[in-house]
Amino acid sequence: MTRRDLGQSLFYNESVAYLIAERIPNTMLLVLSAMLIVVVFGTLLGVLSAYKPKGILSFGVTIFSLVGFAVPVFWSGTVLLIVFAYWFPIFPPRACTTSVNILPAGTLSGRSGITSFCRLSHHPINQIEELLPWRLGLQNESLPKAA
Repeated sequence: MTRRDLGQSLFYNESVAYLIAERIPNTMLLVLSAMLIVVVFGTLLGVLSAYKPKGILSFGVTIFSLVGFAVPVFWSGTVLLIVFAYWFPIFPPRACTTSVNILPAGTLSGRSGITSFCRLSHHPINQIEELLPWRLGLQNESLPKAA
């Protein structure tokens, strides 16, 4: 039988359900902003790189995809934190507001999100590039991924 009671936190001395509910808005903000970055930049980079398959952008997207799949998230997050919070203090290291959510959302979206969307958008357009102009390819590729 379930009691729907997660118990008391030993560290905070509060209800675990309350602690989880308190953190849901920040988690949803992070997830939705990472998804927005993935859909916009992944599809855009994939379609633009498919426009000229032998071009420098296509080569750069391929290298970015390979590095994105090879680098662990904890390592890329640490490197981004060191570079953009300490060396070049653009983003604060500890904050949770909408304006400074870019660094953690970028870390989450860059690992497998943008790289996957780049590859998923690149290959189908490459196969049908003779049939459709690139602007129609962007429309055809963005609809299934947005759904």
